Amino acid sequence: MKLEGRVWVFGDGLSAHDLMPGRYDPLIMARKYDEARQHVLEGSIPGWAEQVRPGDLIVAGDAFGAGKHHFAILELLRLMGVAGYLAASYFPSFQRACIDLGIPAITFHHQQQLSTGDTIRLDLSTGEGTNLTTGASFSQPPESPLLDEIISAGGWPQFVVSRLSP
Repeated sequence: MKLEGRVWVFGDGLSAHDLMPGRYDPLIMARKYDEARQHVLEGSIPGWAEQVRPGDLIVAGDAFGAGKHHFAILELLRLMGVAGYLAASYFPSFQRACIDLGIPAITFHHQQQLSTGDTIRLDLSTGEGTNLTTGASFSQPPESPLLDEIISAGGWPQFVVSRLSP
């Protein structure tokens, strides 16, 4: 599996609350995504919802995704076009929610080589990547083929069903 897209680079500690402030929980939980989307990342990048494009990737530092209501926020971000996450470390339930939903959430330690707006390509099976904007290359350990199977199936439930089906 390969990820290719424009990146949005954030630092350490980007929490679920930073992705969607808690005061908008009622919109998220009611799945009123058209209303909620305008508030995504509003504390970090005002107007982000109008700037995000299909295929974009969120890059973060350590402790990405701490907080609550991961599934609804992740679904909203997917509907907005976010194709995956690259972070130095994750709040465990955030990373698990991504995998359950079939969204790549990859451990990544090359944030310093990226700036918001750069386009990157990362081959998850080899760990080889390129910042297509600057030409810089980077390498990291490859991801498990099992992760690729789960993501390709559309998430954990679909993967399990495909394995149990005759």
